[in-house]
Amino acid sequence: MGKVKVFSDSTCDLPLDLIAQHQIGIVPLYVLFNDESYGDGTDITTPDLYKKVEETGKLPKTAAPSPGDFI
Repeated sequence: MGKVKVFSDSTCDLPLDLIAQHQIGIVPLYVLFNDESYGDGTDITTPDLYKKVEETGKLPKTAAPSPGDFI
């Protein structure tokens, strides 16, 4: 049987040591503010996300990664 790689999106909340130990691939969700798109955890951090919400007074939308993002 061939090797299997496990992937999850960035909202899985798995401990970093578990991700590293099992070499789990993490694919970021998209965080959308008006016409701006950010990769969760790659283009925008959680503190920056909260700051943007506080500054704009608006909540972001999210979008799932496309199948191509997992490749």
